[in-house]
Amino acid sequence: MEVRLHRVSQRKTEFYEVQINDLFLYFSYGECVAFSALSVPITVCENVWGPTTGRHLNELGPRKESRLPHAEFQRRLAAVLSPPKSEMRPAAMMG
Repeated sequence: MEVRLHRVSQRKTEFYEVQINDLFLYFSYGECVAFSALSVPITVCENVWGPTTGRHLNELGPRKESRLPHAEFQRRLAAVLSPPKSEMRPAAMMG
């Protein structure tokens, strides 16, 4: 498993990319604002936070028209983060 944290912006703001294998999560301060994976193109949330996060979203590139409403973004993010049932193991088996 590969896990990495990268600062995305050259500016002195809290904009990070977290990589877990082929999944990339983009955080503006403590909020996940975008994600992508090998099988999932970059998915970006609309700006519901403020101007600095708006600049972070602009750095990701997708046009504002292609950004998802917050609730839909959260639904898709949850789907990407949820492992398929075949990969789930009882807690007693983990370790």
